[in-house]
Order: sequence, then C-alpha cells, then structure tokens
Amino acid sequence: LPVNLTDSGHERSLMQFTRTGKTLLAVGRLREGAQPLIGVSLPLTPGAIEPVDASEFSGVQLDLRGEGQFQLVAQGVTPLQANAEWRTLRVPLKDARRLHAITLRATGKRGAKIWFELDNVRFYR
Repeated sequence: LPVNLTDSGHERSLMQFTRTGKTLLAVGRLREGAQPLIGVSLPLTPGAIEPVDASEFSGVQLDLRGEGQFQLVAQGVTPLQANAEWRTLRVPLKDARRLHAITLRATGKRGAKIWFELDNVRFYR
C-alpha cells in the first residue's frame, strides 16, 4: 500500500493522492518553510521494517508524468525529469540487497502547486 509523504514541521505541505485504475495521482501545495516536499513511498514489505534483497535486479522502472522537481529514493537519491507527458524512466541500482521502500519525492518553489501521476513501478533485470 502506498504511503503519503510530506515534509515535517508544524506547517507541512498539503497532499492528497488517489488511485485512478492502477495509476496513482497526487496533488499538493508546498509549504512556505524550508525544504518543502510531497511524495509517496511504496514499502516493499509490510511496514517497510524488514529489508528486501532485490540484488537479482538491475534497477527500478516507472512511468511518471507531472509538474515539479522529482527524486527517486531507493538505495540513494536520483533526480528525475518529468512533464505533462508520460515518460518511462529507469533508475539503475548498484546494490539492492537491503531495500525497504521505493519513494518518489516532488519538490519545487515554496507555495507551489505540484501534481504527479505514477504507474507501473517495477524492478527490471
């Protein structure tokens, strides 16, 4: 189950997400404070407590479109480029032996409205 992600603090960024078919749609407004973000985390095990050994795979592939500055967080942080058109993106993983979750973060200017759609998240060989 996807888990919503926002920045921490008293006045957080606002975010809502919903599934339309198999696609996850997220919309939000970034707060005025430091390092605003919205995102979604996809735990690989219940609660993302136990790590998963995904070393048989070369990386993570996903379909993404949206407005904002994006980062994929798995074993490290990888910047992603997206716009209003669907793009299939591949992020190589160097060492996927202890993954807890795959997380997509969106950032931008303070107070900005951000949206993204995420689909077909999977590992590739």
